[in-house]
Amino acid sequence: MKRLLALCAVLLLMCGCASSYLNESEGDQIAPVPENDRAAASVVMPLYFRFYTEPMLLRYSLTVDTPPQQLPEYYAISALLGGAVEARPELTRCFGRNTALQEISASGETLSVTLSEGFLSDTQGANDAETRQNRRLALYSIVNTVCEMGSFSQVQFYLYRNGLAQRPDSYQMGMVSKESDTAPLGALTRNTALILTPSSVARMGLTHYSNQAWNRLYYYLGDKEGAARKLPILEEMSQTLTYLGWTLSDFTVEDNYTVSEDGKTAYVTVSMNLRSDSASYRVENVPLELCWRGRTWLISYESLLRFLEVSA
Repeated sequence: MKRLLALCAVLLLMCGCASSYLNESEGDQIAPVPENDRAAASVVMPLYFRFYTEPMLLRYSLTVDTPPQQLPEYYAISALLGGAVEARPELTRCFGRNTALQEISASGETLSVTLSEGFLSDTQGANDAETRQNRRLALYSIVNTVCEMGSFSQVQFYLYRNGLAQRPDSYQMGMVSKESDTAPLGALTRNTALILTPSSVARMGLTHYSNQAWNRLYYYLGDKEGAARKLPILEEMSQTLTYLGWTLSDFTVEDNYTVSEDGKTAYVTVSMNLRSDSASYRVENVPLELCWRGRTWLISYESLLRFLEVSA
């Protein structure tokens, strides 16, 4: 995996279900399930789980048993419904125990997936916005997984209600913003905006910093190898950032990023305005360093402190 990722290369691999996909999370490629291997006893599959309780998805490659009685996609979706990997606490299941896979069927490039009505109660949040976000993430965890397996470019969802498989409401599934848009949900294609990449990690981390949501920022921080300033426990980090006294008023994060030759470091160009009670300054087009930790890109805590520990 030794190569430099440029935006043009990312776009070429992100534009639809082609012969292989770039794993934006890990920077490698995974080939689709070959036709002559679809009856194999097990297949390595790109499964998408929620990143903690954040509104993002993280890919995890998992070997899944694939008996010949069903399409491999059936077993991939079943694995997603079954829950996350115990050894990976950052992987959160998008589905509850009331959600069952009723049926799948194939028609050309479209895979139709019917879920049980329990999906609605399993994804219920504290309010309407949270509920819609939960449902959107859950459906796209299936869509991104299925599309990256290579045989289908889109997924049509149905809910089994009152003895019938029915297309759910687009608004209730979090796919449109207007409540008046009650059109049935159409087929969904792979959504790269929800996948954790160096750029999206930087964007989410800085968003939480601007909101001073230190506990959520902590999810996106880590230590690069040989770091002189180590990430402390959450309480100490919160005290440090509060003591520094900077407020992040606005920021921009470029979508393109580069990865070092050894694949352990990524650089994202950011700009930001920082203010304190006595000073303000702007950081313009500078690289924010990220490190590869536990199959996840994280903002280097040491790199973040370099932006904050400045003279007023």
